[in-house]
Amino acid sequence: MRGSILGIGTNIAGSIRIPALCCGIFGFKPSVGRVPYAKQASAGRPGMTGIAPVAGPLCHSARDAELLLKVVFDAHADDMDDNALGLAWSDPAPRSSDTLTVGLFPEDPKTPLHPSMQRVLEEAVGKLKAAGHRIVDLSCKLPSLTDAADISFKFFRIDPDKTVLGHVSKSGEPFIPSLRFTYDLTGNEPEPTLRGLFDLNAARAEITGQMRKVFVDNKLDVILAPGYQSCAVPHDTFGVPVYTVIGNMIDYPACVIPFGHANEVADAKFVRDVTYVPNYLPKEVEGAPCHVQLIGRRLKDEELMKHAKVVEQVLSK
Repeated sequence: MRGSILGIGTNIAGSIRIPALCCGIFGFKPSVGRVPYAKQASAGRPGMTGIAPVAGPLCHSARDAELLLKVVFDAHADDMDDNALGLAWSDPAPRSSDTLTVGLFPEDPKTPLHPSMQRVLEEAVGKLKAAGHRIVDLSCKLPSLTDAADISFKFFRIDPDKTVLGHVSKSGEPFIPSLRFTYDLTGNEPEPTLRGLFDLNAARAEITGQMRKVFVDNKLDVILAPGYQSCAVPHDTFGVPVYTVIGNMIDYPACVIPFGHANEVADAKFVRDVTYVPNYLPKEVEGAPCHVQLIGRRLKDEELMKHAKVVEQVLSK
């Protein structure tokens, strides 16, 4: 509704990209340390290790996001935030060709794409191909999104004091259904161990290495993926954000670009005999904005922004 021209969100599993894709706007999750995060309120326990949160823009275009990030990157944030890297904006080097090599992230078998997103991604690939860009099918080349999400949420639950649940319990309010996807609300989950933390770090390192290898071996500029298996869904049915949390776990910058809308008639031929999570409710989501997600390399935020502007322009035609 254009109530704001630009805002800043925070993100540890997808909380920049998910509101953006639900509302049909542009959202950019930078690499850790590029945007300062000091003094932010946290529901978690101080000193928590694992996956670091980030802050980034939600806005109406890649151009808007680029403007904010240029200003913030050049602001010497490391003078105010011990965890800020203080890396100034660096324009990517000129390329000999404007053609992008785009890796296509395969669907997670346990979280199949809803018909609207399957159609929109197919249309996006068609537009990119028609514009001369190269598409590389990454089927069987990438780590499991389900495994990555499982590792990520084990990191989120590693606090033995269960600080987040304690805050909710003290409020006297009931737990919302969404928390069941993140925490064991029964309190019976085994207490995390130091050995378990080592194992999680090793598992994350393996997936991070697999992603780097996919980028390098296939000479990719960017990966094209869904940010979620659907467009916006009814409250408290979202579930585990498997398509976004991997970007946080491996600390790769990522963004979502609005593209297309749910359309029951156009989506009908994409309906499959699979278990949609959450349920596919075409009339509930009719007309809702759809999207694509782009994933870049760690600390190469400027390159991802450059590629996002190219993709955004192609999809707008």
